[in-house]
Amino acid sequence: MAAWSEWFPKPARSEVDAAVRAARAALAGPWGRMDLAKRCELLYAVADEINRRFDDFLQAEVADTGKPVGFPRFHGHSPKVALALSN
Repeated sequence: MAAWSEWFPKPARSEVDAAVRAARAALAGPWGRMDLAKRCELLYAVADEINRRFDDFLQAEVADTGKPVGFPRFHGHSPKVALALSN
């Protein structure tokens, strides 16, 4: 089986630089000034919404990839949706 890092395309240096700039800008803004408890609250709210709308995300993945809904699942979810849920 391939290493998980082989699942993703290798970014160009400019893409990495842009991501670093965006992360630094986020930390300089409201997110960076927010206390840990509030950040956690917001992230858990996002996770709850993803879980609530699992079927919507699954249907979007099916439409995007053409894979059948019955495609082998990872922990009961499609691989991409499961990955989103685990993050």
